Amino acid sequence: MRHNMKNTIVLLTLSILLTATLACNMPAPRLGGPERPPQAAAASTESLDSFNNKWHDLNLNTPAGPFSMTFTEAELSSVLAEAIQQAEADSGEDIPVANPSIVLENGIINVYGQVVINTFQADGLIVAVPAIGPDGLIDIQIASVEFGPFEIDTAMLDDLVSGIERSINAPIQSSPFNITLTTITIADGLMTVEGTIAP
Repeated sequence: MRHNMKNTIVLLTLSILLTATLACNMPAPRLGGPERPPQAAAASTESLDSFNNKWHDLNLNTPAGPFSMTFTEAELSSVLAEAIQQAEADSGEDIPVANPSIVLENGIINVYGQVVINTFQADGLIVAVPAIGPDGLIDIQIASVEFGPFEIDTAMLDDLVSGIERSINAPIQSSPFNITLTTITIADGLMTVEGTIAP
């Protein structure tokens, strides 16, 4: 009996050590949360260039009067990824949101991603509603946030949203022309902005 108990304790100790060793070499455990749709677009340099080129072309062509531009989920996901990097550079602090993807539907922006805190990660979803502000620029309001069991600092989200707004509005504000947005439409994976431009 004593021999069996000793073997059990040894096996239990070895199991705990083995589990601890494996845990140190395994990816961060997932704690649930809304998972991104399989078709969600990933950020890329090409999509970011495409977003920037659309604004560049608008300025280059300098149409007088109304204009309309349409952006894809991949383009906006790329803008978001750049906004996260810029917010980290500006604040000097890590933003624990990785692999952002934007899904556009029914007038809202769904932002999927993972939050990584210490050795844990959870899938998450930020639901944002864009509008045109009185200054003729994009204004984004957060409707809801869900990141599994984690509570996310709202100040961090405010910085993130401000970064997204800056990324979208910067080409308008830096244009040598007078650009004013008038409407924004989101449907079927596309965001269309309309406005006016004048020399």
